[in-house]
Amino acid sequence: MNSNKKVIIAVVLSAAVMLISQQRMEGFSEDYKKNHARLIPPPQNLDKFTPGYKLVLADSLWLRAIQDLDMCQGVNAIGDLKAISKNRCSQGWVYQMIDVITDLDPRYRIVYSVGAITLSVILSDVVGADRIYAKAIYHFPKDWGLPYRYAYHLLEETYDPVKAARMLTMAAENGAPDWTRMLAAKLLSENHRIAYSFTVLGDLATNYPEFAANDRFKERFLMICKRAREAGITLPNNHPRGLECPR
Repeated sequence: MNSNKKVIIAVVLSAAVMLISQQRMEGFSEDYKKNHARLIPPPQNLDKFTPGYKLVLADSLWLRAIQDLDMCQGVNAIGDLKAISKNRCSQGWVYQMIDVITDLDPRYRIVYSVGAITLSVILSDVVGADRIYAKAIYHFPKDWGLPYRYAYHLLEETYDPVKAARMLTMAAENGAPDWTRMLAAKLLSENHRIAYSFTVLGDLATNYPEFAANDRFKERFLMICKRAREAGITLPNNHPRGLECPR
C-alpha cells in the first residue's frame, strides 16, 4: 500500500474516532455539552481496532491533547456538572487522552514524561498521574528520569515516602546521580523531602518553561518555599528564572 493511501486511511480513522467520541456525549446535560464539547475523549481499547495505523493515530491525538493539557474535566458527571465539583480532574479528559495515546504507542516517551507531570502538578489528578507513571516505568524500566519524577508525585501527592524511596533507588540503579541513592535513605526526614521537591520543581521549570508560567505550578513552588522557611531550611539559590522564594 502506497503512502498516499495510508494517509487517507489514517484521516478516515481519525474522523471515525471523533464521530464515536461525539456519540459519547449523549446522556450529558446541555450545560455540560456546552462547556465541554471540545473535550471529548476517544473510546477506550482504540488500539484493538487500528492495526497498522496506531502510531499515526497516536501522533494525531497527542497534537490534540497538548492544546488543552491544562484543562480540567471530570468523567463521572453524566447529566450533572455538580457531581464533579469535588476532585473534578480525577481521571478526566487529559488522563483519558494520555492513556489511549500510550495504548496506541507504548513507547511514546514524551507523552509519559510531560503527561504524568501535568496530571500530578497542574491538574492534581493523583490517581491518573499514578497510573501513567506506573505505565511509563513498565515500558521504560531503564529510564531513570521517570522514577525520579514519580518519587516527587509520591511524596507530594500520595504522601508515600517509602515507595518514593524505592523509586529513587530504582533511578540510582539505572544511571541517576549517586546522591539519589543517599537521598532515598533520607526521605523519611521532612527536611530532605522539602529540598528534593524544590529541586524537582526547579528542574521541571528549567526544562519545560511553560510549566514555570502556570499559576498552579507557581502555587506549588511557593508552598515548598513556605515549608522550607517554616522548617528553617536554606534552599539553593539557583532558582529558575521567574521563580523565587519570597524573602
